[in-house]
Amino acid sequence: MNIVDTESLLSVPLTIKSHNGCNIGTATGFFWRKSDGKTYLVSNYHNFSGNHFSTGASMYKDSAFPAKIDYPRFIPQQSLHERQIHSITLCDEAGNDPVWKMHPIHDTRKIDIAIVEVPTIADDQTYVCAVNDEPLRECDKQLQRYRPGFELMISGFLLKDRPTGYFPIHIRGFVASEMDALYHGKPAFLMDAHTSSGMSGSPVFATGLEQVEPGKKFSPFKLVPPFVGIYSGRIIEHENGIKRELQVGIVWRRQLILETVEYST
Repeated sequence: MNIVDTESLLSVPLTIKSHNGCNIGTATGFFWRKSDGKTYLVSNYHNFSGNHFSTGASMYKDSAFPAKIDYPRFIPQQSLHERQIHSITLCDEAGNDPVWKMHPIHDTRKIDIAIVEVPTIADDQTYVCAVNDEPLRECDKQLQRYRPGFELMISGFLLKDRPTGYFPIHIRGFVASEMDALYHGKPAFLMDAHTSSGMSGSPVFATGLEQVEPGKKFSPFKLVPPFVGIYSGRIIEHENGIKRELQVGIVWRRQLILETVEYST
């Protein structure tokens, strides 16, 4: 493989396992580098806890809960197709003493974000790429407010059999609500996109800035589109006993991830 877009290296597939090792779900995650050099896996609160962030209801049957998560890491001097799988123990066998952390200020069931620390360089020398690594931090300098209709991209793993291997599928969508209007009073906005459950926890990028002037082949955002936030999944409505998933999903803004990581101990 000669050319890989940067954003294809930032998302990782997550395999969620119960305390007895059974696979109970899949999701997407990505990494954030703390100012002190520590590295954190970022995904949704509901992926780590097994509970819906708003209602608190369990998302699994038969009293199952997420106890471990498997994720891939890059192997030095190996093809990008080759990855080493690492496992994170999320809690004890009874589901207590979780190692993951939530936002330090907002109520648990208001923000669908959670983090867990992972090795920056593991004992086997494997490593990960973070969405705020250099030169990706250039996105911090860009405007983080986009008008309704602005084009965004979700990079995640919506198919359980992962036909694209460790490389995510990129889904195009659009800003569907005013960013500064918030979402239930929290720093989030709505996004119009065709997604599935495996996309929860995916990073969202602002690809609408990708414009090339006539006669030129390069755009300053062509290689690294700004990171906007984390996708939380589609909104579900219940009416007359009928469940309906809307085409509109929630994106929690990047400032919440920064706060969750930097304020963690």
